[in-house]
Amino acid sequence: MAEAVRSSPDWVECQQVIGYVFRDLNLLQRAMTHKSMAVRPADPLSHNEVLEFLGDAVLELAVTDYLVRKWGHQYLEGELTKRRTYIINSTVLTQVSQRLGLDRFVRTRPEKTAPERFLRQLLADTFEALVGAIYLDSDFETARGWVLRVLRPELEALEQNALPWIDYRSLLQEYIQAFSPELPEYRLMNVSGPEHARWFEIGIYYKGQLLGQGVGATKKQAAQAAARATLLLLQDPERREALGLTAPPPPVEPAEGVDSVPSGVPDDEYPSLGS
Repeated sequence: MAEAVRSSPDWVECQQVIGYVFRDLNLLQRAMTHKSMAVRPADPLSHNEVLEFLGDAVLELAVTDYLVRKWGHQYLEGELTKRRTYIINSTVLTQVSQRLGLDRFVRTRPEKTAPERFLRQLLADTFEALVGAIYLDSDFETARGWVLRVLRPELEALEQNALPWIDYRSLLQEYIQAFSPELPEYRLMNVSGPEHARWFEIGIYYKGQLLGQGVGATKKQAAQAAARATLLLLQDPERREALGLTAPPPPVEPAEGVDSVPSGVPDDEYPSLGS
């Protein structure tokens, strides 16, 4: 992955790359500026945090609108949510950002110790900020058209029923619900790293026992990693028997990473052990 550390990008080239010309160039510059580069981080107009917040909502509406128009006559809410989750997750958005070449234009302070996952999350967040900027610079229909154009490969994969992303959290919940009404509890175990590069650790408790743990650049990612670790742990018959789970969970590949996150899960829902 190219390092996203440029402080003075070529904004003309950037607009050519993304395929949209801004009327207000300041919006593009804000969208490409991480909070770590802001002279006044407390000023929401100096970086892309608010644009990311807006873009997340615009992106979700654009993709949901597409899915309902395309498959609303064929699928119920659960399947539509699954398809939306395939599109709107950090792994896919990072890949789209790299495909567009956004990593050449993002402005962020160089972090020699920044984990690779932080850099990937940075690109996913930047994509959402760019969506928000285009929306403010134009209107929803324009932003929607741009989103559907740049997500064309992913949307075509949906049309071919190619859904490689796995929601481990849903898998775990569905598995446990087959045996008990008691659901796994997700707890925030630890938070580390500087403000602009937080690292979260989530633990999963079931029947009072700590099972899997996972870490991630967001609580959502950490929860996915923890759910996946729990599914791996429950492949052990003795662990399942102690919990009253009489059948094995869905198989999980140990070599697979967990970089995606489910949409619609608030990032503040996980209680701390100290609360």
